[in-house]
Amino acid sequence: MRYAQVALLPSGGETQTDAAGAFQFTDLAPGEYILAAGKAGFVSQDEEEVGLAVNLTESREKVVIRLLPLASIRGKVADDSGDAVEGATVIAMASGVRQGRRGTQLIQAVQTNDRGEYRIGSLRPGKYLIRVDNPTAHGGFYGKGGTTLPSPDSFAPLFYGGSRDAAQATPLDLQAGAEARADVPVVLRPAHTIRGRMAGYRPHTGAVLQLSAGESDLGLNVSSIEFNTGRFEIRGVLDGAYRLRAYQSGEGGEMRIAEGDIEVSGKDVEDFAITLVAPPALRGTVVVQGSAESEADFWVQLQTRDAFVALNNQLDSLRSGEVTDGGFEIASVFPGKYWVDFHTGEGQYVASARAGQNDLLATQELIVPSGALPAIEVVLRTDGGAVTGTVGVALATDEVALLLVPEACNRPAEIAALEQGAFRIPDVAPGRYRLYAWKSVFEVEYGAPARLCALARGGVPVEVIAGKETKIQVEKLMEEPK
Repeated sequence: MRYAQVALLPSGGETQTDAAGAFQFTDLAPGEYILAAGKAGFVSQDEEEVGLAVNLTESREKVVIRLLPLASIRGKVADDSGDAVEGATVIAMASGVRQGRRGTQLIQAVQTNDRGEYRIGSLRPGKYLIRVDNPTAHGGFYGKGGTTLPSPDSFAPLFYGGSRDAAQATPLDLQAGAEARADVPVVLRPAHTIRGRMAGYRPHTGAVLQLSAGESDLGLNVSSIEFNTGRFEIRGVLDGAYRLRAYQSGEGGEMRIAEGDIEVSGKDVEDFAITLVAPPALRGTVVVQGSAESEADFWVQLQTRDAFVALNNQLDSLRSGEVTDGGFEIASVFPGKYWVDFHTGEGQYVASARAGQNDLLATQELIVPSGALPAIEVVLRTDGGAVTGTVGVALATDEVALLLVPEACNRPAEIAALEQGAFRIPDVAPGRYRLYAWKSVFEVEYGAPARLCALARGGVPVEVIAGKETKIQVEKLMEEPK
């Protein structure tokens, strides 16, 4: 690869490859270096690595750095008459596993031109879902503004291949340097306009409106807000049941939210009112059992399951503060569904966690309603056991990950990594488990209860005894149950 930039870090300098792709660095002191390369239109072969680690004790030759050419997707969005759909939002999404749970991540979004065509470039090789959504635009005005014209026809969002559901969508397997084609036909239907007003609106301050038909809906729309009064309108709305949300920053920078359920049926909706308020805090209590001298070392994290909220890095993940006088809180928790993860310090494990009648360890899901929030009650214990062990010579690599799954699938799995061929999983609740060994790069789903229960039927049986250490020898990698 000619004329690529190559850097040797730290302080090794930079150079450029010649016409044959060759490069060299001279007069280097012995030590640990990172060798990194880049060129426009190319990307590192390993997305997670910043470069190639080099332990330099003597001169090295024929070192190879591999870059992959970026790929692209192009296509056309047309209606059922074959006419171009201008301004449609086309989104490239990648499916992946985060904290053991599979989901989709928005990689890039573009809009179709006047011929209904689009192109999404600079994509890493891999599998992508293509979703076509409504035009999206957020504007504002002073004075009367707005419009009384009928809304243009619209369409229901869908994925390439015709599915409305991401789980059933047809993925595009994008090869390095290739350009894939994804044409998406849509069916236009009569649409309507929602007009209303936000009470508690801060004048002259922008706000975001989201009209969502469900937690997987990105809530894209064409909306406008009158800056003085908070009057708004949303155009291009199909018949159906929705939840309307508005987001606006308060005077101190805190986020405020308004929401309400709305039904659109055959005509425009007028004078719909919602009120902006600061979301309440989610509070809980923590009790430590098993040691009178132990203080709670604990925090909880909420991961939103709402696709629109997940697009905002400030709202997609919420974390509690320190435990004070046996209590904790997460400020400003919006209504909706969340995955919930508990974290403890050394010497403690979560024995139980409940929100009302909901067993949060078993479901790993918290539903936050509008209005009063449920209190979380957590019990920690200090009598956990440990699972330690080594792996066979063939597996003695730090790329192997260990997963410990409860047979009763009534609590989250424990995960650990190898260090010099050995592993240790401390502070495990007593009980019967199944142990798995996988390559860490393998995308394993273990965070959702259904997948957890499937994993509880395989692996190597392990019994964890209170206050004891269980030793295991792992000889081979294991397959994920189907």
